[in-house]
Amino acid sequence: DWSSDVCSSDLLLAIELALRGWARRTAVAATLGVLVKWLPAVFAPPIAVHLWRTRAEDEREGRLAIAVDALAFAIGLTVLAIVPFWSGPVFLEGLGRSGAAGPYASVAGAMYRTLSALLPGVDAGLLTNLSLGGLFVAFVIAQSRRVRDGRSLLEATAWISVAYLLLARGINYPWYSVLPIALMALTGRLPLIALMGVLTITSRAAAPLINLHPEVYPFPDAAAIALSL
Repeated sequence: DWSSDVCSSDLLLAIELALRGWARRTAVAATLGVLVKWLPAVFAPPIAVHLWRTRAEDEREGRLAIAVDALAFAIGLTVLAIVPFWSGPVFLEGLGRSGAAGPYASVAGAMYRTLSALLPGVDAGLLTNLSLGGLFVAFVIAQSRRVRDGRSLLEATAWISVAYLLLARGINYPWYSVLPIALMALTGRLPLIALMGVLTITSRAAAPLINLHPEVYPFPDAAAIALSL
């Protein structure tokens, strides 16, 4: 999946630039990743907190100016990239539909199917997105508040990537585990290294399940959860 590779590479570059304290270059790398897939935007809070908290005291007066510059560049680049493809409100509707929960291979997919069966009159997709999305946003905020230095930034991004894989992915493929594995390896923390091994093994074990559905959904619930874990 070239798009996941490019997006992950841009995100890792953004984290490296943030560790070096280069805010504007961080914004450039992250924006380039978002233009491929929106995943790097998920990591903006911990990266922004790190850049804000690690600047020297005599440089902090310029933090707001740098943040405004970086945000303006990100918005400008995004607009320039979208304009050629803009087709009106339907463009945004398509983006929303692409991230909607459905009966796919993920924890969200298993929840969607369960809610559809138990509450047939309820919008299962909306309820799934609101519940799991709310949990994920709360987790991102909690992890971002813990960022104090480079090591805590790496740990926060690693945990957020795992939470994103489990909670926010509408559908999971084994190669989606590559980014969490890379981030966990960078931390050097034993619990995360152990989790990295578990994720590697389970992703490899679940990979053949992809062949169970050449074109058609939904997955059996057991297969969906196994592919997510």
